[in-house]
Amino acid sequence: MAWELAGYAIAVAMTTIAIAIALVIAKAVRSLSRLDACLVRVSQEAESSLRQCRQLAEEAEDVLRESRRGVQSFATFAEGARAIGEAAKTAARSATEVVELYRDCLVSPFQAASPSLEADEGPVSELKELGHKLWTLWRRRTDGGETSGSKSNSGTSAERSEGE
Repeated sequence: MAWELAGYAIAVAMTTIAIAIALVIAKAVRSLSRLDACLVRVSQEAESSLRQCRQLAEEAEDVLRESRRGVQSFATFAEGARAIGEAAKTAARSATEVVELYRDCLVSPFQAASPSLEADEGPVSELKELGHKLWTLWRRRTDGGETSGSKSNSGTSAERSEGE
């Protein structure tokens, strides 16, 4: 009977071990199925995230392309502005030289004619001097083409204008 009891004990132990193994296997299958479902969800989320990252990268590439065009446009604009500035500087320099040439051409014939006006200084006196010299030159030219009777009248009108 002891052998029978030992046999029953071994049979119960084996059955318990078999049930335990079956429970462990069932629990492992359930865990593996949960793990599989979790991996499927992670995989789907990863694919979705990857699509979003690709879309974001494409948008970033478009923005980069547009900003590169903008920078190139700005560089072209800056180059054009620089060229316009240089042209304006050159034009101003040329205009200054032309004005100086005309001033020298207009003033040089009158410098010898009226040494008394050379003592005055400043832009107002230069304008006065220029006006006086132009008036004198104009009067000389208009008086030279008139008759002797009208010369005396022009002399009196010149005296009147000097008095004014």
